Amino acid sequence: MKMIVDVPGGFLDRIKELVQIGHYSSIEEFLELAIMNQIKLEADTNIINNRILLSPFNQQTNIIHFDKKLQLKEKYDIEEIMAPEDDEIEGNLLWGQYNRLLPVKFVVRYLANYLNENKKLANLDEFSEEASEHARRFGLQLLDVDKTKKRIKGEKISTAFPIGNDPYKSKLRFKNHFVGYMDTSGKIIGAPAQLKFIKIINDGSKKIGLTKFGAEFAKILNPVLDENIENENPFSADEIEFYITHLKNNLINEYGAIIFLLNQIKNGITRPNELTEKVILYDDNITKSQADIMRGGLVSRMSELGLINSIRVGMRGISYELAPHGMTLINAHGNGGH
Repeated sequence: MKMIVDVPGGFLDRIKELVQIGHYSSIEEFLELAIMNQIKLEADTNIINNRILLSPFNQQTNIIHFDKKLQLKEKYDIEEIMAPEDDEIEGNLLWGQYNRLLPVKFVVRYLANYLNENKKLANLDEFSEEASEHARRFGLQLLDVDKTKKRIKGEKISTAFPIGNDPYKSKLRFKNHFVGYMDTSGKIIGAPAQLKFIKIINDGSKKIGLTKFGAEFAKILNPVLDENIENENPFSADEIEFYITHLKNNLINEYGAIIFLLNQIKNGITRPNELTEKVILYDDNITKSQADIMRGGLVSRMSELGLINSIRVGMRGISYELAPHGMTLINAHGNGGH
């Protein structure tokens, strides 16, 4: 059904501005979400499976954002595929540039919902473009929250989403790091594949699908995607438990590196440069610059998982301390590592 509605000029200009900067793909999408928001507000004030985000008209007012691309479904019917073998991926110690895990969660949830609708593997190029575009819109919303809450570097939940001033470059980085691709040798590159959450196959055209690990991770409720975009915790306790157990069972190098760094911090090695030196000892095949990147990625992911806390030292310095969950983890699993 088509309806003609008069929109006040000021509102229309603001809607067009939001579309132009990438918050919404079109005026139609904005209006569809606005209608869904109001229906949900009228029907139920206790929303479970819908995100809360800041109103674009008043950044102090929360509204319900019904996002069907990310919404956790009650039931999934997904054709899961086998996880990539170790020789099909980069290794099972994550590259340091994969410095956040929430974008991974975003991609596997987006892919789960995509596959749930299509009941088949997704064309990689089409999915990558659609997911990165949606990730940019969602990331810009996260950035608004970060700014409103005055989160500092290291605390921003929008980090690693494609929110840079150059949309093309930002989305390309997101595609490469957090969706993935197959290089000329046939290796699958990207954080989700390295975590064995997705697999890319080439049967004439490249396709992407979820493994059983990725499907399980996608189905766990997430505080930011499913409850409140203003949530301070990017992951739930259930997600963290699943992720750590998954590493222990399937990516022993990544798990070992986490246990190793937790023990270093417990033993008083708390500054970035000190930890970099220890990473070199953990893997003597890497250079100092490589170790610095690996250390940066590890501590960033560990902070995101609530295993360590960052502490400001002086004007620009930083050190780390164990969070309660990090202490519990090393107490449960021993020293692990060197």
